[in-house]
Amino acid sequence: MARAWLSTAMGSVACAALFVMMTVAVVDVIARTVFSKPIGPASELIELAMVVTIFLVYPIVSRKGMHISIDLLDSITPDPLRRAQHVLSALLGAAVFVAVAWRIGYLATDAWSSGEVTGVLGLPLVYVYGFIALMSVVTTLAFLSLLPQAFSPGEFEHPRLPIDEVPE
Repeated sequence: MARAWLSTAMGSVACAALFVMMTVAVVDVIARTVFSKPIGPASELIELAMVVTIFLVYPIVSRKGMHISIDLLDSITPDPLRRAQHVLSALLGAAVFVAVAWRIGYLATDAWSSGEVTGVLGLPLVYVYGFIALMSVVTTLAFLSLLPQAFSPGEFEHPRLPIDEVPE
């Protein structure tokens, strides 16, 4: 229940950030073309909205198995090999996001000590880097939460949504 609520909340905020991104882009193009007055912080707002959108959606995509995968050989691959492949992909995904969290966490500490801010809005970069690091940790946990599925009894089926199914 709580996981579904959190996933819905994260998806809703990501959708709102995407809407902000599109709105700012359209308004900036109209202001630039019609009035020859572009919106000053438009590109920075779009970049920040993109960070919010991407890093809020990563854990959802990872947890629900909605990332791109090719299953051409799944029908002929033995069950133990598919399970091993699932474990390896979950561990590799977790390792990548641990590395991202570690590196961005390092940048966050540098931004904290130097007081680094964004170029136009003056937003402290420690908040941006902190958000990216936090969501990378959440994505790591999402990948690790896939591991028990590989060890469940019965025929193994990789978690994924059919192309025509709407996610919860």
